[in-house]
Amino acid sequence: MKYLLFLFLCSIAVCYGQEQIEPWERLGLSKTEWMMIEENRMPMKQVEYLLKSGIGISEYFKKPWVELNMTEQKWIEKKRSGMSSYDIEIEAKASNAEWKTEMKSGFRSEMSGVSENAESFSALIPGVQQFKSRSVAKGIIMSSIALGAVTWCTASSISDKRFNSLPIFAVFVPDVIWSFVDYKVSKRRKNQ
Repeated sequence: MKYLLFLFLCSIAVCYGQEQIEPWERLGLSKTEWMMIEENRMPMKQVEYLLKSGIGISEYFKKPWVELNMTEQKWIEKKRSGMSSYDIEIEAKASNAEWKTEMKSGFRSEMSGVSENAESFSALIPGVQQFKSRSVAKGIIMSSIALGAVTWCTASSISDKRFNSLPIFAVFVPDVIWSFVDYKVSKRRKNQ
């Protein structure tokens, strides 16, 4: 009898102890998304369809298809096929001729900026721009001074077992500055 009473009380405790699962939790949604669904009176069939299609509720209510000039159904089909929102956006913009022209010109300007930066950077390597502009004598002098300063720094650092910065700051850095200034002056003369 005691065992029966104990089992009865345990079963009552288990029944009352179980929490009621909220509808949004059952669907794996947040409370905010559930409120969006209720506010827009979206049918449960459509909610389940969107979730099975891999479309988030908040993403759906932002109506990204409007901005991309496509129908809702076409956007949903693309999402169902596995495309990300970014992929859909890129595909939609790629079909727009104006966007293609804009991207090409933007890419060209970016590449010209990279080219100019690379050229300016190479001007910081003593002698490189001088060899390119056929000032071979200057190029040999500048690169020899740089190589000598690096060799001096390395050899003295190894022999003293500590870094010797004198060749870098007294010889190499002024050589780099000389090379860069010479490159800028010759470029300005060429452009005039």
